[in-house]
Amino acid sequence: MERSKNPIIDVSLNKESALKKLLLCSFLTLLACGLFGQPPTDSNVINIAKIDQSQLIGKYQLLIDSTGSLPMETILNQKWTTNTNFNLENNIPSSWTTSTIYLKYFLENNHDTTKKIFFLAGTYIKKIKIYKLLMNNKFMQLKDGSRKDGYQPVQLNGGEKAEFIAKINFSKKSKNKLTPTFINPDYLENFKLLRYYKGSGYPVISYIICGILILIMGYCFSKMIGSSNKKTYLYFFLYSSTIFTTILLNMLFKRHGGEFSSFFNEYLQFALLVISTIFYINFSREFLETKVNLPLIDSILQIEKYLLIAILISFTFIVYFTNYFMLQEAIENGTEIYLTFISVLYISFYFFKPSILVKYIAAGNFILVFCAIISYLIHFDLLPKIGIFENSMLFLQIGYAGLLALFFLGVAHKERDSLVAIVKEQESQKKEWENKNLEIQIALLQSKQNERNRISMEMHDDLGAGITTIRLYSELAKKRMGKNIIPEIEKISSSANELINNMNSIIWTMSPENDTLYNMIAYIRSYGIAYFEDAGINCQINVDENIPDTSVSGEKRRNIFLAIKEILNNIIKHSKATEVIVNLKIENNYLVLSIHDNGIGINTEILRKFGNGLKNIKKRMEDIQLEFSIENNNGTLVIIKNKLD
Repeated sequence: MERSKNPIIDVSLNKESALKKLLLCSFLTLLACGLFGQPPTDSNVINIAKIDQSQLIGKYQLLIDSTGSLPMETILNQKWTTNTNFNLENNIPSSWTTSTIYLKYFLENNHDTTKKIFFLAGTYIKKIKIYKLLMNNKFMQLKDGSRKDGYQPVQLNGGEKAEFIAKINFSKKSKNKLTPTFINPDYLENFKLLRYYKGSGYPVISYIICGILILIMGYCFSKMIGSSNKKTYLYFFLYSSTIFTTILLNMLFKRHGGEFSSFFNEYLQFALLVISTIFYINFSREFLETKVNLPLIDSILQIEKYLLIAILISFTFIVYFTNYFMLQEAIENGTEIYLTFISVLYISFYFFKPSILVKYIAAGNFILVFCAIISYLIHFDLLPKIGIFENSMLFLQIGYAGLLALFFLGVAHKERDSLVAIVKEQESQKKEWENKNLEIQIALLQSKQNERNRISMEMHDDLGAGITTIRLYSELAKKRMGKNIIPEIEKISSSANELINNMNSIIWTMSPENDTLYNMIAYIRSYGIAYFEDAGINCQINVDENIPDTSVSGEKRRNIFLAIKEILNNIIKHSKATEVIVNLKIENNYLVLSIHDNGIGINTEILRKFGNGLKNIKKRMEDIQLEFSIENNNGTLVIIKNKLD
């Protein structure tokens, strides 16, 4: 036998066959590992029990599904890329925004009890779905807990190690980052706060501006109720409301992710910008009254408003019915640049207009445009992000604050102009009413004076002639009787004389020609001298030369004359005086009339009981606003005073 003859060669052949089999098994093992993935090393596994605060995923596998249509059953068979802290400081490529991103990583819990951890995928995430890989390449989807704020909980039992796949859809927004992070539940609130303040820059300014906007909205709402410019305040109320909503939501969703955050960041924020601009255009048209004052600007503003409406409709269609993110971003940036450019044109045009209201609008737009340009430079990384330059939204908020401040100054100016116009109109109406009232008063006075003239003429012509005839007949009767005069005839004659004197006094007070101080003084002087002449009393009347010749109404002349007549009558009847001095002078801005006799004076007790005549005098003086006094002073001293204007 040949084999037994060559034992060495036989052994060599067996060894060679065994080596070939070993190489074949090694190759198949390597091939299997290449197809189905390598088992994780300890450096690739994240131990969630050791995460005290938060931890970025150091190494994971990445798969990009550009169509978003891969079924989960085929995911493991795709070509995965290993990434280590993928571009944490850089933004994701634009193509990822409309793609579905898969992350594969390993977790373990070396603790004895069940542990929970929260997973955050990045800055602006629309959806997160976490799948746990089971035996036989089956998947179990974890309960979705990220819809509210973007933080997805993951739980492992004690001693459990498992592989997970995160299915991520980014919001359609630029400046987005992929930062897969695990956060300890006890540290979650602190993590949210740190993330919020890091992204918001200076939130205190935002809160202050929101407070100011609330005051402005309240002011505009109150003005809508009581003002005639309801449309002006309505549009600015709506404009302020949209700006307030934008700033408030921007602050809120810097801290929270989730579906509504995605809706705000990819659509609502731009929509509010466009809507607020439309409200501001309507406000400007009403505030400046461009339809009347600036018809060309009014037409341009109308065209701009309709253009913005068309842009908003197009933007809505692109966001919700297409995946053209580049076009969506171009519309956003193009619209913002267009609004800035058109605002610069308006500012240039407005500053050459003489209207101060136009200049207020121009100044407010200038502040907003200036701050918007800085915001764009920060947004496009053309300015270093240091200090206040970390947050582009901050400068837009400052611009809105400046715009609102100028708005208030413009409103105050317009309100002042309106108030001045109202006051002028009221003064004009008041003056017109006063002129009409004066004309009516003049007509009434003229009518009254004409009536007085008519009465005085009729008294003089008819009554005077009749009384004069009675006195004449009584005198003729006395002469014919000689010494046998009947007492009644004598009384008729004296009564007729008295009636004629009284009638002359009445006619004198009613005649407008006598409405002067000089005329009244002359009449009283003549009456006094004639009155005392028959009584045997010496009457001296002294009048200062510096007394002005002012007008004295008929009523005042009548009351003064009747008072003096009563005083002179009392002197003759009761004083037993032989001399009377009448002085008229100016003293301490008063016109003073004093009547002083050298008689026995007055008895205050008798005067208190029976002094009806003096009471009448005092009443007459009070009616015409003159001061009256009577006293004993080497006889009786009566003083009548009138304050000069």
